[in-house]
Amino acid sequence: MSIAERRVWWFVAVAAVALKFWLVAPQALVALEGATHDDRLFLVLAESIRAGHWLGDYNRLTLAKGPFYPLWIATAHALHVPLLTSQHLAYLVACVLAALALRPALPSARWAFMLFLLLWWNPVTFDSGVGHRVLRQSIYIPLALATVAGLIALASGPRTRRAALAWGLVTGPAAAAFYLTREESVWLLPVVLGLAAYAALNPRAPRRLALLGLATATTTFSLGTGAVCALNARVYGWWGTVEFRQSAFLDAHGALLRFTPPQPIPYVFVTRATREALYAHSPLFAQLAPHLDGDLGTSWAVPSGILTGLPPQQREIAGGWFMWALRDSMERAGHGTNAATARAYYRALADELNALADTGVVPAAPPRAGMLPPWQPAYTARALERFPAFVTYFLRLEGIDARQAASAGNGEAAGLFARLTRETIAPYVQAAATALTGPRIQILQSIRHAYAATAPFLAALAFLAATYALMRDLRARFLRVLTLLNVMLPGGLLAVLLINLLIEATSFPTLNVGAFSPAYALLFLWFLTSLSNLLRPSP
Repeated sequence: MSIAERRVWWFVAVAAVALKFWLVAPQALVALEGATHDDRLFLVLAESIRAGHWLGDYNRLTLAKGPFYPLWIATAHALHVPLLTSQHLAYLVACVLAALALRPALPSARWAFMLFLLLWWNPVTFDSGVGHRVLRQSIYIPLALATVAGLIALASGPRTRRAALAWGLVTGPAAAAFYLTREESVWLLPVVLGLAAYAALNPRAPRRLALLGLATATTTFSLGTGAVCALNARVYGWWGTVEFRQSAFLDAHGALLRFTPPQPIPYVFVTRATREALYAHSPLFAQLAPHLDGDLGTSWAVPSGILTGLPPQQREIAGGWFMWALRDSMERAGHGTNAATARAYYRALADELNALADTGVVPAAPPRAGMLPPWQPAYTARALERFPAFVTYFLRLEGIDARQAASAGNGEAAGLFARLTRETIAPYVQAAATALTGPRIQILQSIRHAYAATAPFLAALAFLAATYALMRDLRARFLRVLTLLNVMLPGGLLAVLLINLLIEATSFPTLNVGAFSPAYALLFLWFLTSLSNLLRPSP
């Protein structure tokens, strides 16, 4: 590529960045005041961090979700950067890292610039319903992309010690932040393990440098997650990151799922009849009865009604909400004074319930832990029925919408949203919010439609290209990093689909933009790398 051509590409890239920031400027922050387990929770935690009190006084929500997004909010506020702008900047950095990491493996610099542009215009980044709420998906997307970019660079073989250290210092912190943002980060594991193994074993690259980069990444990852564990231990008396990963809670929840309901109810893991049977034999669980079968249980049965079809007065709580009802009841029963007492209660409850299950007094399944109930044929039937809709929804980018969504609430928390995000808050009436939609938003909608129209076609081409490249490399007895990436990325994408399909089949609806948002950048990465791999000669 000549110097003149390189200048043209740089001009195009800079113009694309400026254009996108100009196009998204009219989009206001959507404040959902009633989202006490999401938007509002992250702001409350961020305010505590900003005040120097870590995550604040302990309650059943303090350690329920990863702390990185509140940390991001607090940091952006301290730097006087509006939250939405900070998230677009984070994604910009991730796109640049991906282009730089793949440049040595791509046929030419032109492909690296095309990759950057394809990633940069990712429609999910300007979706109003998810991308412009206070939701952790907005930072989760660039963190996933940056983690993969760093591993690609290490797998490609850094040529200098400085490059190995630099990419290690990208990969480790990005992976730690990714892990500390959401709890289902296991979906990226196929890509991470595949690239890490390739980096360590690639015979055509300086292995010592790759291992140095991996060691740096591992060390910084451990330091990042360890720092959060240490803070939680110091402030709350528990060494860990998120209580939904805590073995005591997972064991207690799993023990409750062992008991077979006398009359199964779809989507309900622990029926009211099961709870009443357990109250008579488990003193620790009986402490929760006034709450699970009182006003608290009724309130959680309200959203459950969309799945159960039952009135709230019956207090049948669907699986997706039961974990929250359990935590609320534990706190109301007086066991949530700090993380240590909560953990002790969950551990004692798990032991008591498992002992009861082993006696056979209440019919129960074999021992289990975690969030998933014993598998039933109905779950398989639902999953098979819904799988085509999930694939179609994902590949056609359904649900993504740049048009302004309205805020929701009575305005009581508008000051909290505006103060901590430094953003303009969207109107609380949809008609007024829609009035904000102008030509710029229509351009974004057109971009989204272009991606949606071509994505299924590109997915088919990418699959064929990846299959051909794999067969070519196997014949040559050497697997390129691009070919490995073309094989591993679909594994990560499929993991996202299957995890959400599993949740929908058993617990609550997940066919929405937020569930799939982190996978779109990797989908577009797969498109370009698969097609470009065809232009490389045999190894």
